[in-house]
Amino acid sequence: MQKQSGGNLAKWTVAGIVLIAAAAAFSFLMVRPNIEEKRRLEAVRDELKLRVAAESAEVDDINNRCARFKDDKDFVEHEARRNHRISPGETEFIFDAPE
Repeated sequence: MQKQSGGNLAKWTVAGIVLIAAAAAFSFLMVRPNIEEKRRLEAVRDELKLRVAAESAEVDDINNRCARFKDDKDFVEHEARRNHRISPGETEFIFDAPE
């Protein structure tokens, strides 16, 4: 009897090892696509962070220009002249470009 229960123990041990190996392989196959997707999403996130930083800098620049419109009369006049605006009573001369 001793020999028979030792044989059963060996069979159960081998079956347990095979089951654990199969579970590990299955887990690896299920996790690997998730790891690749995580890496892809991290790359997208990093790109979006760079775009957000650039857009934030542009927003800060626009906010600074808006503040200058409120406070800096010379800046307002400069921008108006740049956009071909004239003050009341002024005459605007527009010249054709030479051909």
